[in-house]
Amino acid sequence: MHENFATLTLTEFWMRYGYKPYELLQGRVVPLEKLSFRHSIVALGAAMLIEEHSNKHHLGEVVSALCGFAVSQDTILSPRGAFMTKARWESVQYPYRYFPFAPDLSIELITDTTNLNALKQRLRLYLQAGTQQIWCLQPQFPQVTVYIPGGKYRIFREQELLPGGKLLPGLKLPVSALFPRQKPT
Repeated sequence: MHENFATLTLTEFWMRYGYKPYELLQGRVVPLEKLSFRHSIVALGAAMLIEEHSNKHHLGEVVSALCGFAVSQDTILSPRGAFMTKARWESVQYPYRYFPFAPDLSIELITDTTNLNALKQRLRLYLQAGTQQIWCLQPQFPQVTVYIPGGKYRIFREQELLPGGKLLPGLKLPVSALFPRQKPT
């Protein structure tokens, strides 16, 4: 099912793969990285914590994985979670397919199998398309690296508070809240 040679347009990709676990990366179809049980809990938990804060303060909308964002004319990315400001959300026209813009905040996961070169490419594409923050969650450490435009980033460790910045004013999320405790063996 993986398109190796032909490149697809956004419309062609959406018609064939729109609700399946694939992305369009510079015209080529690529499967989404599979997540372990633990990683899926982390991704969902992060999205839920952002959604709780966003809903309380009427800041925007949160979506989860498999939701596509057109970050360029030949690329649709599906973050593990994403936040859009209220203004951005209200600009979306029906019928809903992929979002015709980059998310304001993208949640990405770094697992033991993440291709770091591919991740760097994703980060670059998001930031070039207007994403204001990318949260890269690393459950194995645990820590969050926040990327912002201009090539800047900061690492937040388990004992620190992760601020929401201008996108999520008032948010001061304990990094430890993003990572579930290990089940005893």
